[in-house]
Amino acid sequence: MSPPRLGPGTLLAVLWTLRRGFGGVLPVLERIRREAGDVLVLPLPRRPAVLVADPATIQHVLEEHPDAFAWRLPQDPVTQLFRRGVLVTDGAEHARLRGVLEPSNRPSHFLPRCEELWRDCDRILDGWRPGRPHRILPEMRRMALLAFERVYFSRDLWPELPGLEAALQDALRYLGPGWWLLRGHASPPPRSVCVLDRRFLALARGRRAAAAPPDDLLTHLVSAFPDDDLVRDQLFTMWIAGHDTSTSLLTWSLHLLATHPRVQDQVRTEIRDVLGSRPPTPEVVVRLAQLDRVVREALRLYPPIHTGNRLTVRPVRLGPLWVPPGSRVLLSYFLAHRHPRHWPEPNRFEPARWAARPRQPGLAYFPFGAGPRRCLGASFAQLEVRLLLTRVLQRFSFRPWGPTPKPFMGAALEPDPGVWLVPEPAP
Repeated sequence: MSPPRLGPGTLLAVLWTLRRGFGGVLPVLERIRREAGDVLVLPLPRRPAVLVADPATIQHVLEEHPDAFAWRLPQDPVTQLFRRGVLVTDGAEHARLRGVLEPSNRPSHFLPRCEELWRDCDRILDGWRPGRPHRILPEMRRMALLAFERVYFSRDLWPELPGLEAALQDALRYLGPGWWLLRGHASPPPRSVCVLDRRFLALARGRRAAAAPPDDLLTHLVSAFPDDDLVRDQLFTMWIAGHDTSTSLLTWSLHLLATHPRVQDQVRTEIRDVLGSRPPTPEVVVRLAQLDRVVREALRLYPPIHTGNRLTVRPVRLGPLWVPPGSRVLLSYFLAHRHPRHWPEPNRFEPARWAARPRQPGLAYFPFGAGPRRCLGASFAQLEVRLLLTRVLQRFSFRPWGPTPKPFMGAALEPDPGVWLVPEPAP
């Protein structure tokens, strides 16, 4: 491998951006891609990394030769926090964990559990004050957490939410890109996440002792594994990954609707025509074509999983480069989704582009990953987001307030400095 030939202006832009950390480097990465190509070497000091923005090369990694790459990078934050969670295991162990987790992620299993998710949504919306600016991401996080626990743990998280939010924020900050990329290793997780550790271990032990446990993900795990620590690792992994991506998508979707009032009116009219005042159910929201296009376009512009992180386990060719074993490979969902070769006006919000369900070459669109390790919760997440957005738009219309947010690479793709919207009661 050889480093890209970047001009001094680009190198200076990288250094200037890094003064505030790694989260805001996406505009610089777009500049680097334009200057150095779709597959390029980032000369990190401890271990060079290959950045991939080319959809065909991403397909090579995820679908054609996944055995050439490991997901477990022992010194990265995600591995230190999730330990033996399904996201950071490989080979037979990953297959065994996925086999236990997969049944609770089938539509036949979770669809009945989604019938009344609108009730938890209403608990959040009932606290909103019309005409006042609201910071949307924390509100969407609470909705996503309530929905996840209801479906996967058969629990009402509402009473526990206030006591978990600080530890959750520390865990998410720990997982995002940071100086560990330059050092080559991450510090141990913050001590505050012990609150979450203790909770997941208590959930496992409590369910194991239950006389008549519900048929859900938590029961599947304790039935399959006698090791509570291994169950903890899966619960922690699924809880974080399962709500944080939905939080991101809900927030960006509402931002896009608020800043495009014509599209918002179209979606709200469709919801009113199809549902009236009835609460949304899984059977009905699949008929909301306008909403579907908005969600797809939000996923394209702001994919919650902004970057895939892999480690080569054998020599492999990526585009023009031969990459040796032990190299970090960063797959940019964000750059692939906005690639000008595959998307007309790639930075423009245009839900109508999905009316014909365009098929793109390679993986120009893969918001939930692809191949044998595609996101386990993709089907649930897509339904959940449509159900919650439908209920929110039944009750409120929105206008933007404050500065325009920019994408920030945290654990998921977040808005910086945040999305502030003013809700008004739906007419």
